Amino acid sequence: MPVILFALLATLLQASAKPSARVANAQVQQSQTQLTAQDLEELRAEAEAGVATAQLKLALAYATGDGIPMDAHAAFQWCEKAAEQGNADAEAELGVMYRTALGVDEDKHMAVLWYLQASKLGNANAMFNLGGAYYNGDGVFIDDSLSYAWFVLAKEAGSRQAAEAVARDESDLTPAQITGGYNDIANLCEKGEEVPKNESEAASWRERAAKLGDTNAQIAFANMLLDGRGVAKDFAKAQYWCQKAANFGDRRGVYCMGHIYQEGLGVSADAKKARKWYSLAEMKGDIPAMRALAAMDVSGEGAKRNLVAAALLYSRLAAVNDKDAIEQAAALKKIMSANDWGEVLRILPQYKIDPAKFSLAVQRVTSP
Repeated sequence: MPVILFALLATLLQASAKPSARVANAQVQQSQTQLTAQDLEELRAEAEAGVATAQLKLALAYATGDGIPMDAHAAFQWCEKAAEQGNADAEAELGVMYRTALGVDEDKHMAVLWYLQASKLGNANAMFNLGGAYYNGDGVFIDDSLSYAWFVLAKEAGSRQAAEAVARDESDLTPAQITGGYNDIANLCEKGEEVPKNESEAASWRERAAKLGDTNAQIAFANMLLDGRGVAKDFAKAQYWCQKAANFGDRRGVYCMGHIYQEGLGVSADAKKARKWYSLAEMKGDIPAMRALAAMDVSGEGAKRNLVAAALLYSRLAAVNDKDAIEQAAALKKIMSANDWGEVLRILPQYKIDPAKFSLAVQRVTSP
C-alpha cells in the first residue's frame, strides 16, 4: 500500500456520539513545519511544471495557510490537478474537499467517486472516508456492513483512525453484520473495481466468514476450493463447507453435495447419491438442482430414464423464466410418445401451470 504523505482532511466519526448517531466533522491537519518563501517558490515551480506531488503539497499549503494566505479555491484547483494525474493521495483529498465544500460546492456524490478512485490504488485515507460515507449516509445509502468492510480495509492499509472505527463496530454490530462485512470485502477483492483485485484475499475473508457460520460465505468458499480460485483446489475441504451449509438447510449446500457426488470430486462418483442430494435441493426450489435432475432423468443417470419427470422439471423451470427450459421441453416432446406427453399435461396443474399455455409455448419453439 502506498505511504500516505498528506492527510489534508479526514472524515472523522465523533467519539462522543451515541452508537445510533451518524455524525461527521472535518479537520485540517496542520503542518509541523512552516514553509519558507523559498520553499514556496520552489514548490510552485514544480507544481506549474506538472509534478503531482508538488501540486498536492501546494494545495495543502493553501488549505492550511502554511507560509501563504489561506485560499480554499486555489487549494481545490491544485489538488484537482494532482488528482487528475492519478495521484492517489490527491484523489482522496479531493473527495474530502467535495465533502466539506472546501473551494468547491459541496457534492457528497462526487466525494464518494473520488474516494473510490483513490481506493483502487490502495489509499488508506480514501478507504476510511468510504467507511465514514457508508456509516453516515454521505453520498450513498447507510450500510453498516459495507461501512465496516471499508474500515477494515483501511485498517489493513495502515489507518489508525480506521483501527478505532473497527474496534467500535465490532462491539456494536451483530454477528451477521460482521460476516456481511467480510463478504463485502471478499466481493470487492474479487471484482477488483474499487480495490486492487486479489482473489487470495477474497478467499481468506470468505473463510473467516464461513468459520463464523455464514452460509453465503460457506458456499462461496466451497466453490473457490472446487475451482482452485484464489486458493489451492481442495475437494475434501470444499465438501466440508458444503455439508456445513447443507446442515443449516441451505439449498445451495445441498446442491453442492449432489454436484460433488455426481462429478466424483474427492469422493467416488455416485449418481444415486447425487440424485438424492439434488432431489432434496429441488424440493427447496433450487434451480441448478432442477436442471441437473432433468438432465439425469433424460440420460437415465442414477435411475431409470424418465422423460415425463424430465419434462415436468423443464415445465417448472420455464415457469420461473429459465431461458432454455422451453427449448429443452420441446426437444423432449419430439422423442416422447403421445401418451407420455399427455401425462405431462395432465400433471401440470398440480404445479399451478396452465397446460394450454405450456403447450402453446412449446409449439412456438417447434413450429418452423
